[in-house]
Amino acid sequence: HLLVFHPAVERMRELVSTGSLGTLHTIRATRANMGRHRRDENVLWSFGPHDLSMLDYILGEQPMTVSARGQCVHEPGIEDVVFVTLRYADAMAHLHLSRHHPRKERVLTLVGSEQTVELDDVSDEKLRLYGAAGVHIPALAPVEPLQRQFAHFLACIAGEAAPRADIASAIRILTVLAAAQRSLVLDGAPVPVQPAEVP
Repeated sequence: HLLVFHPAVERMRELVSTGSLGTLHTIRATRANMGRHRRDENVLWSFGPHDLSMLDYILGEQPMTVSARGQCVHEPGIEDVVFVTLRYADAMAHLHLSRHHPRKERVLTLVGSEQTVELDDVSDEKLRLYGAAGVHIPALAPVEPLQRQFAHFLACIAGEAAPRADIASAIRILTVLAAAQRSLVLDGAPVPVQPAEVP
């Protein structure tokens, strides 16, 4: 779960946990580009783990229900475009995952009652904060997430840190993915997300 080490994602988590955004209402994520054709997995399983890992890290909670609908563009039975809706206790999230999109988009938007924050990972300005005073572009450390992930891994081996992307987070994300896949098969019917059980 590389993106939980993204400086902008860390800042988004801080904004949510401190209440700076106010009550979180809606979340929109887009992970799309004109990708290569796949015969082994649909775009939910290719792209979905990235956005779901960010939401798990930022929000610190699992959704209650998930619904997903998709379109098979190139291969029968392999969805190239998937729309996922997640219902949380107070907020709703909508994910657009696509390998059939004319341009690369990597956007995550959190809309709160007080402020809205948006990560645009394709832009030079990764993070924008929208509020009553206008638009603010927070300064972020110019560090690659992969570099930070490696450093964190070494710190965990040395006993200096607890794993950020641990087995518990993996099970939570896989639980949501499995529920979304069931909903895909059911053509968008909402599927409850059972609380993840860590062995």
